[in-house]
Amino acid sequence: MIINIHRRAVDNIGDLLSSPINYFSYKKKTKSIDIISDYKSFLFSKFVCKLKSDKLHIIIGGGGLLDNNYFEKQIQDIINLKPDSLVFWGVGHNKHYDENEPRFHENTLDLLSKSQLWGVRDKIKDMKYLPCPSCMHEQLNSKCLINNDIVVYEHEHMPLVGSGLEDKPKMINNSHSFKQVIEFLNSANYIITNSYHGMYWAVLLKKKVIAIPFSTKFDLFPYKIPMGGVSQWPELIEKSQIYSNALNECRHINQNFYKKTLELFNA
Repeated sequence: MIINIHRRAVDNIGDLLSSPINYFSYKKKTKSIDIISDYKSFLFSKFVCKLKSDKLHIIIGGGGLLDNNYFEKQIQDIINLKPDSLVFWGVGHNKHYDENEPRFHENTLDLLSKSQLWGVRDKIKDMKYLPCPSCMHEQLNSKCLINNDIVVYEHEHMPLVGSGLEDKPKMINNSHSFKQVIEFLNSANYIITNSYHGMYWAVLLKKKVIAIPFSTKFDLFPYKIPMGGVSQWPELIEKSQIYSNALNECRHINQNFYKKTLELFNA
């Protein structure tokens, strides 16, 4: 059995689409579990696997699960479970700027080393880079006529207000299908966002994007994105650029990682 544990029981479309089993298939039975509300069920899953003499493989990710107090206990419980194999797939650091709790950023390599295979979506020295697997979604191949110069893609918990954005077309990241999100992002020349996945997908769509960050997940993004306060958007937007090959790059890295998981799970 292969269990994918990520942030699933939410309305955030980025979290929902960060699961690699949305895009990659295995001959073994697969199951997706929310890391907060369902994570205790993997304890039962190991018991069932033992009864059936079946191996238990766990994939943690994707999503911003590292360096985040909200998920620390669950991740440690999964490691302590000692499944037959453990994989971290496209997970990222996500410490919010306004939080002062000590975190395990310095010990992340030790944490990841407890697995047989891992890759993080952040560009950090000595860490294996593996972008969010949502890059594999076929909707990212779609095209759309440009009918907006600038659109705003907003995080559900972090509204962007003031600074002349009131008259810009706006979408919140918890109330639309992925098709609607991509059509919205595709409709503009420029994207202003404080959503990690809004930033990521805009880059993959070859859009110029700027970010209004609130967490380390933005700082560690692998592509250089102009970032600052919401009032700075007019000057930031002049610095934005297109990354023409980002979609192919991210897909290629994920496809290679998938092949490694096949070898691991079939060993």
